[in-house]
Amino acid sequence: MRQLSGSWESYKGVKFSENWRYMNDKLLEGEGFSLNGRDTSFYESLSIAKKGDSIFYRVYIGGDNQAVDFLLIEASKKSWTFINPDNEFPQKIVYDMESDGILLVTISDMKVNKKQRFYLKKNR
Repeated sequence: MRQLSGSWESYKGVKFSENWRYMNDKLLEGEGFSLNGRDTSFYESLSIAKKGDSIFYRVYIGGDNQAVDFLLIEASKKSWTFINPDNEFPQKIVYDMESDGILLVTISDMKVNKKQRFYLKKNR
């Protein structure tokens, strides 16, 4: 997942950005945010961390440091699927590296009846 490191910005669809920092072999830290002009309209703190034999995608939302964890259930060199069936929405988060510097992030419910896609391009 080291290739997620760096700054990513939407190139179509919803205006959204993610920044990821490789900390060590067990931890990536990041943030996702949307800007409305110069104002931040949405912000979440993120991490991908190995705990024991499992890997979790963790989202911290709001100022109360409340976290929601998603378990990595499927991984390849360029794709990662995380789930939390108990979360209202999203329940599933999929990261797909479509090509060098192009990332598709899809959030959905478990049945994929409701979904949103974020088309991100790596800033160079």
